Amino acid sequence: MIRAVAALLLLVAAGPDAPAELFVIQDPEIRESSGVAVSARSDDVLFTHNDSGDAPRFFAIDNAGCTLGRYTLTGAEAIDWEDMAAGPEHKGKPTLWLADVGDNGGVRASISIYRVTEPKAQGSCAAPVDEELAATRFELQYADGPHDAEALLVHPKNGRIFIATKGVSAQVYAAPKRLRTGAVNMLEPVAPLEPRVGLVTAGDFAPDGKHVVLRNYSEAFEWRVRDGDLGATLNKAPLREPIVIALPQTIQGEAIAYTADGDALLVTTEDPLGTGAPVYRVPRQASSS
Repeated sequence: MIRAVAALLLLVAAGPDAPAELFVIQDPEIRESSGVAVSARSDDVLFTHNDSGDAPRFFAIDNAGCTLGRYTLTGAEAIDWEDMAAGPEHKGKPTLWLADVGDNGGVRASISIYRVTEPKAQGSCAAPVDEELAATRFELQYADGPHDAEALLVHPKNGRIFIATKGVSAQVYAAPKRLRTGAVNMLEPVAPLEPRVGLVTAGDFAPDGKHVVLRNYSEAFEWRVRDGDLGATLNKAPLREPIVIALPQTIQGEAIAYTADGDALLVTTEDPLGTGAPVYRVPRQASSS
């Protein structure tokens, strides 16, 4: 409670247009927050996961940085988890998607994404729950060979999957409209990214699907998505010119998500020193609304 009040006071003092630290992640098991997603069940819950080296699991944390739950995916691998996203409902229940898409050496013949039903996060700071969740795995392959990637985009209305690769010649790739299990789903390039954007570490669609954001280590880039067509948005001027949003300086920022109301962005960072990674709220630019 004290942390939550302190975060609120800091936010008010900083002003409505300035980034503000909301809280610090308290769990020492969350050392490399590489992806983040906002709960569809509760405005007070965020989900995050570690980078490579951890088990196939993710965490629920509250608005004071306490861990409410740790969730392990059964039958899943964690070769190099890099991002997560909230998706549309599946069979009437909200979903989370987790992306095992990292490939620093450019050698993976295929990558994986996992869909799970969003857990209810009914634990507490004093007694977090440990649960196993059934996950649906989808195997994907780039049409033009392996790529390193850290950004997963899931359209909140139609569930279309996009992957943004990382590098000087980064591109956005689209998965088929309908993903198949037990088969390889081909990722096709839909738009190149400018070199300034290229070191992409995360991305997200706004809850209404009308905006999309990609981030690198120091900036975020937001586009207005016209008619739900991300490829056209990124390929055609003036739509391809993004709003540039400066991000708080952090050790290694690798996650971003829209708030539930779509008015701001939430960013996390890795915590190599083990002192607790901060979570920031970054207002969107008024001109991008």
